[in-house]
Amino acid sequence: MESTTDTQMPISGYDGLKTHRLVADLSKHSQIELAAIDAYESAHEARPEVLNKLRYLRGSEPISGYDDLTPDAISAALQDADLQTITDAREYERKFHRRPPVLEDLNRLRRQRASAHGG
Repeated sequence: MESTTDTQMPISGYDGLKTHRLVADLSKHSQIELAAIDAYESAHEARPEVLNKLRYLRGSEPISGYDDLTPDAISAALQDADLQTITDAREYERKFHRRPPVLEDLNRLRRQRASAHGG
């Protein structure tokens, strides 16, 4: 039977997962889920490998709710964004999601903004 805490975790069966499996799966989770995992891990086993991976993965979304947006919604949300926001989104996408259509669109938007600003 799962504990109440375990059922609230974004990863089913968290307490039973081996460290290497858990570390490998962390990149599949949103920033909100990573924060919950980080808090739970810190308060319980505090495994250095898990905490180091969480430290690497944790960061600010380039725009609010980015992790929950579809590729089309990301494109729409960034149509009027400045060059820095688009660059931040591209780096975030490369680090976390690696979706080719999103990266292509972000590269296109970045080129457009850079040329509009003489860069």
